[in-house]
Amino acid sequence: MVRTLSFVYSAILALLFATMAQSQASKPLLGTVSAFKPENLQIEVKTDAGDVTAISVSADTLVQRVAPGEKDLRKSEKIEVTGIAIGDRVLVTFKPGTTEALRIIVMPATDIAKRNEASRQDWLRHGVAGIVTARKGNEITLRSRSMMGENISTVTVSESTQYRRYAPDSVRFADAKTSSIGEVKVGDQLRARGEKSEDGHHVTAAEIVFGTFMVKAGTITEVDAANNTVTVKDIETEKPLTIRVAADTQLKRMPDFGGMSGGGMGRGMGSGTGGPPPGAGAGPG
Repeated sequence: MVRTLSFVYSAILALLFATMAQSQASKPLLGTVSAFKPENLQIEVKTDAGDVTAISVSADTLVQRVAPGEKDLRKSEKIEVTGIAIGDRVLVTFKPGTTEALRIIVMPATDIAKRNEASRQDWLRHGVAGIVTARKGNEITLRSRSMMGENISTVTVSESTQYRRYAPDSVRFADAKTSSIGEVKVGDQLRARGEKSEDGHHVTAAEIVFGTFMVKAGTITEVDAANNTVTVKDIETEKPLTIRVAADTQLKRMPDFGGMSGGGMGRGMGSGTGGPPPGAGAGPG
């Protein structure tokens, strides 16, 4: 999904500049369609910062659909306003001094989802992931664990390899920064995609995304829904740990391990910086 998101955001930025060059309207708005108000002929758009704006539309509003990654408006398709769906990514330019849309550029959510899935599958087929255990010259050694035990993989980089490092306070690829081989450190969680060997243990990397993330296991002691926090008792330190749940946090219910041999999760869950990088099962996210 990394490459997909990169394409989508770079394409939207390119379209933004193209649209601004063609229009002297108010400041454009970029976001996701969150609701419709047909009685008021309005569309609600939620920005990535979480702000919601009501956009007025009319018979004069130009709506153009583009494919994810497309940067050329000449390849867009004119559609009706009714062709916009909740979840679509949109770039809106306005009539000067109003909240009425002059033009809406649409990247359909269904098209983005298809591209995300294609990218996810490509990362699975051509990628490796794990914890960096060594970096020497143009080679990075990774360690990962599976039901079959520990795996060791090697990533070879070149001058053309592209690097992205996750921000310290975010697991969103959109917040990741362009990086370099020099910033890759032992203990980082890393995923690489490129030319993969037949045995699956070596990749000549075209792309690398990495970062350092804390993985903890514990028992929930308090849930504060009002403040979006969960407090757990850390298994390793037995001290309380407060976890903040953000809007894009992924929550998953674990299966019941009570009937499994060994009784409970124990310390096998790992701690510290161990574990896979974000989206390891589905390509970096």
